[in-house]
Amino acid sequence: MRYLYLFLLLVSFSFAQAQLTIQSFTPANNTANVPLTTSVSLTFSAALDTTYQLGPEAGIFTNIEVSTARYYSADRRTVTFDVVLSPATVYLVCVYFARAQGGGTLQTPIGFMFTTASSFPPYSVSGNVLSGSTGVS
Repeated sequence: MRYLYLFLLLVSFSFAQAQLTIQSFTPANNTANVPLTTSVSLTFSAALDTTYQLGPEAGIFTNIEVSTARYYSADRRTVTFDVVLSPATVYLVCVYFARAQGGGTLQTPIGFMFTTASSFPPYSVSGNVLSGSTGVS
């Protein structure tokens, strides 16, 4: 029985080690005045499996329309996209899937926003929440 517990502990430890996270991204979240020709970079906690080409067609949801190049750092932890942006536009990048070279995957999606304008538009939310069939009091 002790060996079974030891085995389960080792297996759970290896799964914990296999999780992939995003450590940083550029431009930083909520950055304004981003140049119209720039690079968007994502740095992960481990080397990426480059046979799975991370990008808008797989693993990333974004409203960036023009990407002129995609390349990986030498250690394959950072993927960079050279992009062309439109003036006075807010951009969203959401990474929902990535695969590490060791087999782990991104467990928690992450998103960030930036704008080519001098500031973000003034968004507001207003209204009433009514009870009833929703169960909200």
